[in-house]
Amino acid sequence: SLAAQLRAAACGSLLIALTLLSLARTPWAPWPAVITLGFGYAVGQNMLWTMLPAVAPSEMLVLCTGIFAGGVNILPSILPFAFTGDGTADLTLLAGAGLVSAVCLALPSFGFVGRDRSQKARDSRDSSGTLLRSVRES
Repeated sequence: SLAAQLRAAACGSLLIALTLLSLARTPWAPWPAVITLGFGYAVGQNMLWTMLPAVAPSEMLVLCTGIFAGGVNILPSILPFAFTGDGTADLTLLAGAGLVSAVCLALPSFGFVGRDRSQKARDSRDSSGTLLRSVRES
C-alpha cells in the first residue's frame, strides 16, 4: 500500500540521517557506515520512485516524473552552499536534511493507512461499475 511505501521510504531516510550522524560523531572506520548509507539510499529511492505511479494521474505521469526528478535534485545542489568546510558540521547538516525527509515522508503515511488509490477507486464504484461522481457546491 501507499502508506507502507511512505513508511519504508521514511525508514530509509532515517537510516541515512542516523548513519551520517554516526560518521560525524564517532571515530570508527567508515566502511560499515558506507554500507548502511547505501542500504538506506536504496530503500528510500526505490520506495519513492515506485510510489510515483500510485499518486500521479496516468495522463500526467511523464510530467509528474519530471517535476519529481527536479525536486529530488534541487536540495542536493543547494546544500553544498551551506557547508562550512568542517566535516562534523557538514555531516550533521546532511543528517538534519535526512531527518526532515524522514518526517515529511512518515507524516502523510498516517492519512493513507491500509489503503491505496486502487482500493479507493474500487470503493467509489457503485454496483453497476460506473464511477460515482460527487459534486461539491461552494
